[in-house]
Amino acid sequence: MLEEMKRRMEQIGIALSGRASSWAYFLLQCSSMLKPGGRIAALLPHDILGAGYGRHLLRILDERFAEARIDLQVDDVFPDLQLRVALLFA
Repeated sequence: MLEEMKRRMEQIGIALSGRASSWAYFLLQCSSMLKPGGRIAALLPHDILGAGYGRHLLRILDERFAEARIDLQVDDVFPDLQLRVALLFA
């Protein structure tokens, strides 16, 4: 399934590094399916800010949407998972 998402993204001219997580391809796929003026919100791993592919993904989203914003969650949203998250609004 991940390979299929990668292939679809490459068909529309979007390529992420081989290290990109599946959530990055999922987010791009979702955003590509929106009608003009469509909006998206997502709960993402904090990796979007630190990983190279995350920064590239943010640039792509910034080009696709009039406004793209990331809100960092200071509190542990999922303390049992020990996962820091960020909220994307675009």
